[in-house]
Amino acid sequence: MTNPFNHERHLIPKSMVLEALEEHLFAIDWLLRYKKIDPSIWNNANGGTLGYPAALLLFTIVDTIGSYYRKSDLKLEITVDGTKRAIDEEGYKHFLILNSHYFNLSLSAFEIQNLYNMARSKLVHNSVIGGEITLTPLDSIPFVVVQPSSGKGKYEVHLSGFLSCCKHAVKLFSEQADEIFAATKLGKGFPRMNGKSRNSGSSKQ
Repeated sequence: MTNPFNHERHLIPKSMVLEALEEHLFAIDWLLRYKKIDPSIWNNANGGTLGYPAALLLFTIVDTIGSYYRKSDLKLEITVDGTKRAIDEEGYKHFLILNSHYFNLSLSAFEIQNLYNMARSKLVHNSVIGGEITLTPLDSIPFVVVQPSSGKGKYEVHLSGFLSCCKHAVKLFSEQADEIFAATKLGKGFPRMNGKSRNSGSSKQ
C-alpha cells in the first residue's frame, strides 16, 4: 500500500525548519496585533494582546536557532560573564544564543538560565510564567531588561521588541542556513523514534 504522506515537500530538515520559523513569525505578529475586547470570548476582555502564546513562540525561535549551533563545527562568538562560551549541551545552553549577534543581549549565565526555566519551560509545560517574569507588549530594545530589585518585574520581556529581534535573527539564520545545517549533526537528519514502545521506558523532556 502506498503511503499517502510520502511527498517531496521536506526531504531535509533545513527546509522544514525555515518554513516553521516563517510560520512562527507570522503567527506571533498576528497574536500581538489581536486585541481581547469581546467579553463573549474572553473572561478578561481588557484589550490586551495574546501575549502568552506569542511569548511561547518567541522563545521557541530562540531555542531553535540555539539548537542548531549545539556542538557545531561553526565558531560562534558568544560572551557570557566575560568568557567565551559554546553551546555544548541541550536545555538552557541553547539560550546562550541570546548573547550572540543574533539577539545582541548581554545577560549573565544565571539570568539566561532563569529565562529558560521560568519563562520558556514553564510556559511549555505548565502554561505559566515565573513570579519574577513580566511580559509587556512594548516595542523596546533591549527586549529583555533585568532590574536590580527582586520580585515581579525583575525580568521584563518586551514582546514587540522581541519580535523585531526574532525577525532579524531568522533572516540571519536563513541566509547562513546551508552552512549551519551542514555543520551540526542535528541538521543532517530528521528525528527518529528509537524503536521502543511508548510504555517501555521514560523519556526526558
